[in-house]
Amino acid sequence: MTISQQLADFADLVAGRVVPFLTAMAAIGVLSMAVIQTAKDLFPVRRWFQRRYLRQWLRIKTREVGDAVDQARAEQDLIRLATAGDESAFYDLSIEQLCGQITAAATVVLDFPAMHRDLLTCLAAEADPEDRAALLRAADLGRAALDRVRTEAPNDYQILVDARSRVTHQVQRSIDALQIAAGFRWKLRLQSAAVAISCVLTAVGMSLYRSPETSALMGVLVSVPLGLMAGFLAPIARDIVAVVSRARKA
Repeated sequence: MTISQQLADFADLVAGRVVPFLTAMAAIGVLSMAVIQTAKDLFPVRRWFQRRYLRQWLRIKTREVGDAVDQARAEQDLIRLATAGDESAFYDLSIEQLCGQITAAATVVLDFPAMHRDLLTCLAAEADPEDRAALLRAADLGRAALDRVRTEAPNDYQILVDARSRVTHQVQRSIDALQIAAGFRWKLRLQSAAVAISCVLTAVGMSLYRSPETSALMGVLVSVPLGLMAGFLAPIARDIVAVVSRARKA
């Protein structure tokens, strides 16, 4: 048998065995993502996740500070500044938009820290306590007193300016860390759900269309790896469908 004939036989084997296997994985992956997307459309899954995650994040920040900080008041203050008190609209945003609204609210908090002490303490929990205290002292002094400090004691005024700058950078980094961590865990949960749904769909398909010669154990041994691989391919299939849809609209 020549090399060309061997290559042709190998190509026929791939076409006859591997291609149907890959097609089945892709189909299950697309179906899994369709189930997940339907669940996201019917139920406020992302809202539930982000509300729970942000409250846990605020609880951790409150514990880190150790001061008498009202977590519930900080959360309500944040929602009021971000979405005029609409909690459902706030938590239903994508994580990028949600953190963008938190950043916008943080700007107001840093400009008027005396009015948002609990929220400031949570957002700047990892900042130097002396810097937070200096920021609050400057707010308590008022604009007129600060102008006098800037004129009469420029060194003290520069200390306040530096403290505000450090607190601002720390707040920005804290919000960035929140976005990264929450986005990672949201994607991980979607991936886990896709794998679980793919395994279930594959097991159901194998039980419905299993030939009499195939044992139940063999069906499980085939369905589990196929479901796992289909679950990992599900996000890729979703991205491909999204790209195709955008191309058609364009």
